[in-house]
Amino acid sequence: MNNCNFTMQLATFIKLQLVNLYGKNVYRNLKDPKEKRKKFWLYIAYFFIIIVVAGYAGAMSYGYVYIGLAKILPAYLIMLVSLIILLFSIFKAGDVIFQKNSYDILVSLPVKNSTIVISRFVRLYVENVLLAATVMLPAMVVFGILERPSWSFYVIGLIVVSFIPLVPITVSVFVGALIKAISARSRNKNLVSILLSLTLMMCLMVGGMRLSVSAENMDINELKNLLDMMLRAINRMYPPAIWLGDAMLTGNFAVCFACVCAGFVALWMVIAFLSMNYTRICDGIFSTSARHDYKMKHLKSSHMLGALYKREFKRYFASSVYVTNTIVSPIMGMLFAGAMLFVTPEQLEAAAADFYAQSGMVLQMRSMLPMALASVFCMMPITAVSISMEGKQWWIVKTLPISAKQLLDSKLLMNLSILAPCCGVSVILVAIGQKVTPIEFVWLLLVPFLSIVFSCILGQTVNLKLPVFDWENEVSVVKQSASTFVGGLLPFLVMIVMTFGVMLVPAQYTNLIMGLLCMVLGIAALMLYRNNSKVDLLSI
Repeated sequence: MNNCNFTMQLATFIKLQLVNLYGKNVYRNLKDPKEKRKKFWLYIAYFFIIIVVAGYAGAMSYGYVYIGLAKILPAYLIMLVSLIILLFSIFKAGDVIFQKNSYDILVSLPVKNSTIVISRFVRLYVENVLLAATVMLPAMVVFGILERPSWSFYVIGLIVVSFIPLVPITVSVFVGALIKAISARSRNKNLVSILLSLTLMMCLMVGGMRLSVSAENMDINELKNLLDMMLRAINRMYPPAIWLGDAMLTGNFAVCFACVCAGFVALWMVIAFLSMNYTRICDGIFSTSARHDYKMKHLKSSHMLGALYKREFKRYFASSVYVTNTIVSPIMGMLFAGAMLFVTPEQLEAAAADFYAQSGMVLQMRSMLPMALASVFCMMPITAVSISMEGKQWWIVKTLPISAKQLLDSKLLMNLSILAPCCGVSVILVAIGQKVTPIEFVWLLLVPFLSIVFSCILGQTVNLKLPVFDWENEVSVVKQSASTFVGGLLPFLVMIVMTFGVMLVPAQYTNLIMGLLCMVLGIAALMLYRNNSKVDLLSI
């Protein structure tokens, strides 16, 4: 009877976790035609991204088979998808498993901790198995058409697709729980959680950069050596990818079954650990400490904009999810700039010559430096979700005696205060490493800074159009909302298009095109800023 009750409770909790996956239940019950139309077009955009990712996976599969690297393809795809899932999950898994808003309700119910933990694991698994299928299945189809493997390739391939998320999710949840547990023992829980997450993020980025650099040093004309080097690299990073890739190619069901069983054993060990310590970890995370020796001191007053500006900083650093998912671009920009200290101008010119030999397009590598910095710093501006992060307290903001301009300016200034110093340091590092001329330094300074201002204002514009205030978990706003998708990627795509435009311009017109680019960015930012300042807060 107890087992029956547990099964029924688990089925109910899993249904509750999946019923609104990607907002499908909200869309089904929306009554407002305008809101339903917005949601519909968002799903169209998601579908378009799925098509692009599937097309890229298929093209990559064709390319690897064409150059004679078919044997490495399954293992490489498994490792690539596992790494993507790990990067996407590691900073949200802890917040999905330990949801603050629902904890008070769940802890009072006659429900086992394992029921809560398993149901939330299932949600993470379903989200990531869809991602794995989007990448793996098109690549498998192209590989099958070109190589014509046996039927076991497809059967084991489907098993592998269902297995791929297990290890990355297990690792991400364990690391997320570890970060939560460590930070819970500190008085400054959010600060410790942010520092641990950022340290982990930088380690993953540096590791990925080292792998890409070693891949660039391979001689593509020596396919046998290239194949051996890639196999050794994958085996160092993620041995199960080699095992599963060989199982797909050779039809070895025993190896596939052993890997799947090992993955489930690791998963259940983490689930058992979290189930036994779930209440203790949640109590440590959500409990607060207060000092009772408060003494009244002199009260300070500040200008309205200054007070709102300080409020935005406090709100930003109060959420580790908010910080770790919006601080990626400045960290990447500074890592890129730091790498430029170890790359000589001659090596850049050699890279430009190689690019010309392969594509037939003239590439002025030094003129690409401002565009590269601008593109990196434009990704995921904080303003793309800063309004949505007000959540259910938005009604309080609307009742304050402030204008829309004051509120939006405070959010904009907070974003610029974080990005501008990082961009300034990056510009100096690139200028020193590449020994730029005075006019090149002007463009290296102006283009990234103007692009940052443009991206922050554009992100704010998108968030004004696509706000979300009824969220229960910060992860759903920072990672899964429409504003994150549109406002986070649109500025980056704009800069990529401009970068290709600069690439097509002859070298003698570089200064002219850079000046026009700065003018376009400045005018566009000014127009968007003026429109945003006229918004009525009561209408949002």
